[in-house]
Order: sequence, then C-alpha cells, then structure tokens
Amino acid sequence: MPERLTPEQERLLRLREQQLSARDPRHKRDQIARLASNRERATDRRITTGRVWRTVSHLWRGIFIGLLLGIALVIGLPALWLSPWALVVAIIVGLGLTGLFAMIGSLLDYRDNLKDLSR
Repeated sequence: MPERLTPEQERLLRLREQQLSARDPRHKRDQIARLASNRERATDRRITTGRVWRTVSHLWRGIFIGLLLGIALVIGLPALWLSPWALVVAIIVGLGLTGLFAMIGSLLDYRDNLKDLSR
C-alpha cells in the first residue's frame, strides 16, 4: 500500500514538475509559437466603424453629431411649423447645435488630456 504524501512533499513534487517543464525545450518552443500567433492575431484585427469612430477626437465627433441634428432640424422644422421663418430659425438653431456639440466635444478632449497628464 503506497504511503500518503504530506502536503509539503506534494508541494515539492509539484515544484519539481514545474521546474522540469520550464526547462523543456518543447514547452519553450510552444510558448514562443503561442506568443507569435497572438501577436499576429492582434495585428490582423479588422477595421470596424466602431474602432474608427473611437479614434476620432471628441471635437470632430461633436461637430458631426451637431451637423446631423441640424440637418434633421432644417428638414423637419419647416414641415411641422408652417411659417416663412421656419427655415431661418431651423438654420440658426442647427448652427447653434453644431457649436454646442463642438464645445462639448472640446471639453471631453480637454478632460481626456487632463487624465493623461495626471497618470
């Protein structure tokens, strides 16, 4: 009947196995191949619209969102408000929205720069 190993003996056996496997050339070769494939997979990632959108600064994103809202307002407000001033008001408010979102984007960029400086 085999003897039961003490926890210390089990720990030493595990440690010995780890040391032997660390010196195994096949283990090192597999580890290097795994690292190389991970690097290759990381560089092979596809370009998505989400990744492109995240690389654009907040200022330009704000201007783009403001312009989209302004265009929607220029199209929608004259249809809802039957007045000769509707188009003029829609253009002015659209430009104001663009400016507002540009300021918000600029502030978000400023916040990110402060975060980077505080690290």
